[in-house]
Amino acid sequence: MADRKSYAPDDVVRWLLRLLLAVLLVAAVTGVCYLVVLSPLLIYAFYDDDRDWARLGDMGQAYGPASALLSTVALLVVAASLLVQRNNFRHMLRADHRRRTRETVMMSMAEPAYAQCWGARFAPAHVDERLFFFASFVLLNWSFAWEDRLINEPKLRELLRAYFDSEIPRMYWERHGDWHNPRRRWPRREQFEAIVNEEYLCAIKSGSPSRRYEPAAATR
Repeated sequence: MADRKSYAPDDVVRWLLRLLLAVLLVAAVTGVCYLVVLSPLLIYAFYDDDRDWARLGDMGQAYGPASALLSTVALLVVAASLLVQRNNFRHMLRADHRRRTRETVMMSMAEPAYAQCWGARFAPAHVDERLFFFASFVLLNWSFAWEDRLINEPKLRELLRAYFDSEIPRMYWERHGDWHNPRRRWPRREQFEAIVNEEYLCAIKSGSPSRRYEPAAATR
């Protein structure tokens, strides 16, 4: 598993662009506010001696668009705030779903009899199902880290090469993966599955795994 965060170059560029956009937005709002607040003082300074109130009225009306712009910016800020709250709520729901998924897998590992409630046997008859549950649990954690951009593609491939150098993960993915149905994938979650498929096929082509199935270790 990843010990630290690793960011892809695209993620860094995207983060910098968001930061620049936020800075420009704040600067624009601040400038408009100063302009609206200081405009009466500027007008009085230019027309202190001979004030033409009709002209001053026309100039005051000219600040109507600036006021409308300020209102629009305020509305955009409120909309952005609502969008952030919506994203935070979705992240909270996703984290809660992930927690429940982990708890379900851990319960099945702690009490193998519960696996009967999942339907057909999860592993071949000669393999302890807990090994398959744990193999899926490892991939599940990596998929969460991938979706949250905590690991990049080179790190993920490095982990998968070590993962598929053992016989149990190969048996698990052969039985439950979709490696036999390659296709173009765009969402990040599907990209994870595509990378897993590629590394699985590379492992199969490379020959036998360095660690074979150990039945005695599974029954301890």
